[in-house]
Amino acid sequence: MFRKYIDIALVMFLIVGALGLAVGVVFTNRPATVAAMPAGQSVTVQVDGFQSHLPLNSDMLNNAVSPKNVYPIVKIKNEIRVELLSVQIDGGFLSADICFDFPSDDPAWSLGGPDNLKLSNGVAEIGVYSIEMIPDPQSGFLKKDDKGRFAGRCDHVGFPLSAGFALENLKISIGELVTDAPETPDCNKVQAKLDSKSTGIKIKCASEPGTSGVEIAVKPKELDTVQAQKILMDVLTESADGPWEFEVGTP
Repeated sequence: MFRKYIDIALVMFLIVGALGLAVGVVFTNRPATVAAMPAGQSVTVQVDGFQSHLPLNSDMLNNAVSPKNVYPIVKIKNEIRVELLSVQIDGGFLSADICFDFPSDDPAWSLGGPDNLKLSNGVAEIGVYSIEMIPDPQSGFLKKDDKGRFAGRCDHVGFPLSAGFALENLKISIGELVTDAPETPDCNKVQAKLDSKSTGIKIKCASEPGTSGVEIAVKPKELDTVQAQKILMDVLTESADGPWEFEVGTP
């Protein structure tokens, strides 16, 4: 009788051991799925019912393989967060909703133009055609932080789909964030920036009632007009380097 109990116990031990080995194989061979979450939070890694909370950083977000057409998708570059909310095709356009944080408390930050915001398929590129701001539900305008400072904005952007443009391997890329040139710049500050860079450019601001803007009054002989205007524009505006790139599936 005692031997019989030992035999039963031994069989049970072998069964439990085998089950434990099977669980271990599944656990080590099944890939973990990582959900993209806002910066500064934790990410949950789940493997066969086991969960582990890991600290989140920009490298994890930018290198994570997100399932296509599962939104939002978050990318962080130089501590600046950009979020792709959705992508759809309608009326010959591929449109997307994009939100981004401002690098500074300046309401003039934008996604830039067609040379900066692009849709590509690995063969051809299409520059953005339209950008329409999505009002923040709280402020009705731009996003603000808890101190009332400008913090970000969301835009509905559109890319015209040309004939023959293959809807595969799609990627939306933002080269940099930029600010628009101010309508009424502080000419003293602009001139001080030009002088600090030793550009040799002198400017003149509009002074007549109802007029605004700035023009180049003096420039070095070695600079043509286009080069001088580019230098002035770089001083009038700010930029934050990217890129922020989003791989998307066909909507």
